Amino acid sequence: MEFLGSWVIGITAAALILSAVLALAPEGSAKRVVRLAGGACVLLAVFLPIAGLDADDFLPAAYAAPDEYAETMGELERTNYELQKTIIEQRISSYIQAKADALGISAAPTVSFGERDGVPFPTAVVLDCSGGESAADELRGYVEQELGIDCAARTEKELTP
Repeated sequence: MEFLGSWVIGITAAALILSAVLALAPEGSAKRVVRLAGGACVLLAVFLPIAGLDADDFLPAAYAAPDEYAETMGELERTNYELQKTIIEQRISSYIQAKADALGISAAPTVSFGERDGVPFPTAVVLDCSGGESAADELRGYVEQELGIDCAARTEKELTP
């Protein structure tokens, strides 16, 4: 990165000097000669640093790149896994809340996860319900039948010490 910064500064300096000399040069053939020589200097400022590059300077970065790539991919996979879990949990909770509202009870679901082929999937749901034991059992039945997830419903009676 240091090379790139010094390279841009060199090109900019050559162009500024050329502009100043061109502004001071008299009109006519002298200005054309200054323009030609200045253009050659700017081209040298552009290409000489590139010609002086040594491939050995880039080898450490090239050798480090696969390790950095693997580390970054590992982090992305972990983040993606957690996001998938969060989305699944939110959708299951929303579904259960909608069913609970329709039954006239309140339910706070807790979703447990397992993993298949690196993908999270819900294995069980525990419902903390208030509003009636029969409605809690009906909600548990909906979850097990429609979502295919083992479900346990705890009512107010079971939750109070």
